[in-house]
Amino acid sequence: MKKGRLIFLKWKYVNNKVIFLVVLILFISSSCTSVSRPIMKNTQYNNDTIIFWRVDNLKKSELYSLENMLSLSEVKRDFNVIQGKLFYNNLIVSNAKIQLRTDSLMGEDISIKNGLPVGLYCDFTNGITCRRDINYDAYGNINYIFVGNYNVEFKSGNGYWKDFYYNKAKGTYSIKEEGQVKNNFKYGKWKYYNQLGTIDSIKSYTLKDSVDVRFPHCLFNKNEPCY
Repeated sequence: MKKGRLIFLKWKYVNNKVIFLVVLILFISSSCTSVSRPIMKNTQYNNDTIIFWRVDNLKKSELYSLENMLSLSEVKRDFNVIQGKLFYNNLIVSNAKIQLRTDSLMGEDISIKNGLPVGLYCDFTNGITCRRDINYDAYGNINYIFVGNYNVEFKSGNGYWKDFYYNKAKGTYSIKEEGQVKNNFKYGKWKYYNQLGTIDSIKSYTLKDSVDVRFPHCLFNKNEPCY
């Protein structure tokens, strides 16, 4: 990748992170209100709706209301992926932002258009700032991955994937998994590491295994769902 293009991309992602933080602040402030907002039913989510999801074991907090969020058990019951696109009650999710809360101020954030992830995905599972950024094109394909010092360009959902453990105390990253991605799916030989940096396992994949690496599509993998 050319240096000038990389600088431009990083500048673009800084602006996107600012937008994400504004959305997060709005989410926290809206969740703190004592008035519960009903979860929308029987809708395509087609008006820039913000859909709040949560892991099933999320604890109560003054920062948010659990009543405003769909648990992942409910998500997997009411949503599904059909031919690569996200549907809700058999209606395509045409325009929405999804935020999954995994802990007090931690989670994942993505925009969905016509059932596909688009723009910037932010994994803030280590805190408010993004520990991993993934950029999607207008067709829902992975374009770029930024995590730790690993910045790589993908071509239409094809490239080499790496993810890392993050040590908050030391501010360092260590390899967690790596492998080839083809058409946004795990492909070929993948290596998985423990936090000591040694290989725990090696797995091989074909496209028939259909292990999608994109969020939220990875939630609905029959093999290796991401939660």
